[in-house]
Amino acid sequence: LCIEGEKYNVKVNCLSPTAGTRMLEGLITEEHSELMTVESVTAGLLTLCDADSPNRSILCAGAGGYARTQIYETQGIYLPPEQQSPENVRAQIEAIDNADGQEVLVGGFQQTNKFIAKAVDYLAEK
Repeated sequence: LCIEGEKYNVKVNCLSPTAGTRMLEGLITEEHSELMTVESVTAGLLTLCDADSPNRSILCAGAGGYARTQIYETQGIYLPPEQQSPENVRAQIEAIDNADGQEVLVGGFQQTNKFIAKAVDYLAEK
């Protein structure tokens, strides 16, 4: 959607709200619930509808707090076809989870390109 929308100045964003609704009853105090106004979420929502809004953003809003959620992906590993088994993936989980060099994932094809590059690099070494 983001790629197609950019041609027409259409931005694709997401709001991650938290407000004092019945869903939170019993999970937070009534005093805290009163801080979580719909108006504070609405300010975030309207920000995403503005002509100057960001693109590809997850805006979190609640109780007057605003933050951006980003999805990160580790560098991961490559396993050649003959090694692609659940056991080998499990054996490499520390390397897969290693946060060194992780990047913000801004689009699905970013991951595809990374995995292709890892496979090509491996095959070039053979």
